[in-house]
Amino acid sequence: PPPLVIQNAGNVLVDVNLSGTNLWNSSSFQIPTANFQYKVDNISGENMSFNWTGSNTTYTNVPASSTNNTIMIQLNFTDITDSAQVDINITVPPDEPPGNKSAILRFSFERS
Repeated sequence: PPPLVIQNAGNVLVDVNLSGTNLWNSSSFQIPTANFQYKVDNISGENMSFNWTGSNTTYTNVPASSTNNTIMIQLNFTDITDSAQVDINITVPPDEPPGNKSAILRFSFERS
């Protein structure tokens, strides 16, 4: 699937936070796990939309819903640089039973 797109339609810089619920039924792969990860990235044509140095631009384990992890710093609000993407990396654990899988990713925003 394509990456998730986040756009700042406001009028201030914002930090983006992420937390998630477990995707797997296998008890040995409860989040955070390397089998369910994210990273933030630029959208083509909108480079420098956020503070690259302070953001998670390499694959990182999705944090548990009991934590609120800042994943992107200072997402811009200017129209030509107000969007970024979140890539998701999923690796099915070897002992995961078959069946439908789902998880909730919760994004929250706060003023930078």
